[in-house]
Amino acid sequence: MHFLNEKLDILDQIAAITRQKIMQERDMIVRYADEERDRSFMQLDRMIDVEKQQVRYKSQELNAIPVYIRELKAELQYLITEKNDLINVSSTATWLTAEICLR
Repeated sequence: MHFLNEKLDILDQIAAITRQKIMQERDMIVRYADEERDRSFMQLDRMIDVEKQQVRYKSQELNAIPVYIRELKAELQYLITEKNDLINVSSTATWLTAEICLR
């Protein structure tokens, strides 16, 4: 009977050690998955930041177009008043046309 109890104790120890190893392995897998998730989130954040910067840069360039048109119209208007109707300027919305009148 003593021999049988020893075998049962050994089996219980093996089961406990195996459970412990399985839990350690599980913890390692979860830790690795968490690290991978965090790396993925950081990479996603970097990609989003780059896209936002590109959109901001493009919108700055696009916002400069109406300003350029207004400045150009003002310069051409100056030529009209100073040069006795040499150039006729008309603009609608974002279109600007300049007509040189040769007299």
